[in-house]
Amino acid sequence: MTGTNKQWTTLRTTSVILDQILVIDWRTEDFDMNRFMSSPIPLKANMLSIWAESALRNYLFIQECIFLQGIKDYCIAKSQVIPINMLEMTEDTAKSAFYQIGDKMNELLGNITETEIGTNVSDFIGALGFTPMLQLTKAYLRLNYGQISADTVASGQLYKQSVFGMFLYKHMFLNKDMVKDTKTGLHLEKTFDLKKVLGVFVHRNAFAQPNSFQKIVNLIDNDTLNQKTLGKALYGITTAIRGWLSFIIMEKMPTADEIKEAQKRCWTNWIKLTPAEREKSPVTFKIADFDDFRISLNDLI
Repeated sequence: MTGTNKQWTTLRTTSVILDQILVIDWRTEDFDMNRFMSSPIPLKANMLSIWAESALRNYLFIQECIFLQGIKDYCIAKSQVIPINMLEMTEDTAKSAFYQIGDKMNELLGNITETEIGTNVSDFIGALGFTPMLQLTKAYLRLNYGQISADTVASGQLYKQSVFGMFLYKHMFLNKDMVKDTKTGLHLEKTFDLKKVLGVFVHRNAFAQPNSFQKIVNLIDNDTLNQKTLGKALYGITTAIRGWLSFIIMEKMPTADEIKEAQKRCWTNWIKLTPAEREKSPVTFKIADFDDFRISLNDLI
């Protein structure tokens, strides 16, 4: 009777739809198959393991590219961007970058609403591209501890692999484009534009992207008579469940045109476009049913 007089009883829900199809086409040359059939059993088991791991690794790479592209477009569409030039830093700007990231993290960690009272720093994951991670090490050269500075220069790694308690990864795909039909395309059928993304910081419950293999079958290719393995997977478009618990780092704030272009890639806006417009701006993410694109003018300054 002396406790809470009123509790919130409304619940906000959204849908995450598995409607995307991904097919993996894995072909095995006769030479490899003949070598496999004539190999001892232990070697056969090892080769099967390597082949299966290769197909699974390729699938996970594709899923990660899809995930990062969705996060990038969502954060630009919502203007959840910190502008830091992490491609060319000094000792002072590197130190300043730590505190800019820390200030943003404090804002998210201390967010209090009717549905949440703060969050835990251990639930956040941060990732930087190779160059931004290397540039960030310059902040440690400001320290008066000679050994730490020396080790930082010798290894090219952060003294602590974290930013204000949040674990930080060095990510190969950030600050790069993977263009289909080129050497950078990873044999992909689409292009992923991550060139301007220097860093990504995401709460583990901010986005949903469920995926699952439906079937794997072995066939004989009619043209080559080689064996081929086809795997069909279903997955969902990157869906922002608690999208406000994320942000990215870019060299500059996105322009109004870039924000509008990113908003076109949201599923609810994409379905309203013409076929020609859809081809130009493919769908990359979906917002929760209770979310919108209202942006504070202060975020655009």
